[in-house]
Amino acid sequence: MEQLAQDAQHDLDTAEPALRRAMETVEKLPAAAISEIRTFQAPKQLVVDVLTCLMLFLGDQPSWQAAKRRLGDTTFINQLKIFNKDEITDAKLSRIRRITKQRNFTIANVARQSRAAAALCGW
Repeated sequence: MEQLAQDAQHDLDTAEPALRRAMETVEKLPAAAISEIRTFQAPKQLVVDVLTCLMLFLGDQPSWQAAKRRLGDTTFINQLKIFNKDEITDAKLSRIRRITKQRNFTIANVARQSRAAAALCGW
């Protein structure tokens, strides 16, 4: 039991700084960058994948239309700031993992398609 607690603490110690860095990156995103994503008529697949994951995290329909609507919300960045990670269900996490485990799903690859989407991907 003690080993399990130590492993969990190690995972938390590793994840928290990464989450903090990701949130700092998202906070620095200018509104124009978010608007840029919304203007995409036919976004590249990795951009769609990032936004699909975000919609799943936020409990919204995982669609491009829902993502555009959410990105247009003036409280969008704040929604990410106050997001309660403890509310993620196993089913949502499973769907998100299927996307994020794809070999080409990396922040660097997303950045080649959209820097704003890459910042959201880091979140």
